[in-house]
Amino acid sequence: MGCRFAPDLSSPEDLWRFLVSGGDAVRELPVDRWASFEERSPQERGVLREATRRAAYLDDVQGFDAAFFGVSPLEALYAGPQQRLALEVAWEALEHAGIAPASLRRTDAGVYIGVTFGEYGLRTMADLTAIEPWAGLGAAYYAVPNRISYLLDLRGPSLAVDSACASSLSGVHLACQSLRIGESSLVIAGGVSVLSEPSP
Repeated sequence: MGCRFAPDLSSPEDLWRFLVSGGDAVRELPVDRWASFEERSPQERGVLREATRRAAYLDDVQGFDAAFFGVSPLEALYAGPQQRLALEVAWEALEHAGIAPASLRRTDAGVYIGVTFGEYGLRTMADLTAIEPWAGLGAAYYAVPNRISYLLDLRGPSLAVDSACASSLSGVHLACQSLRIGESSLVIAGGVSVLSEPSP
């Protein structure tokens, strides 16, 4: 298992202790989180003043060790936070299970990731003068599980599942089916959902 939950729960053990203690992850918007949106215009600043600012925020959605995963700095810039988090947590889940990630190379292992909200990609594609070759990949749902499959050189199914609030559960359901029918001998299953803009 692996996880990232707000505010800074980064292990299954942390999450369990938080739940047992009746923790509440909802808090005020971190300082400067919407700074780039507030700078656009007085009208947008006015809209943001009226927006709901209480939510469950991850402390760091930008931090990512691109070199560890063999991702170039430019590619990492365009990879959405959902892709980066999925890579990190999938790696940690394998370590938690005692499975050396490199041992899965060229196996039939599958990846099923529930994913929704692609507004980060829409933002990176909005400025036509700044679009780079990696921009399209960074905007795509399919890239969330495919980055994991590519990194680990897996040969099993690699699917992004979007069924709204049931995306993660649907991904796990499909992963279980893959195991039952012998399509995959091991699966990485889960979900990721990051709202990186004020307006999903």
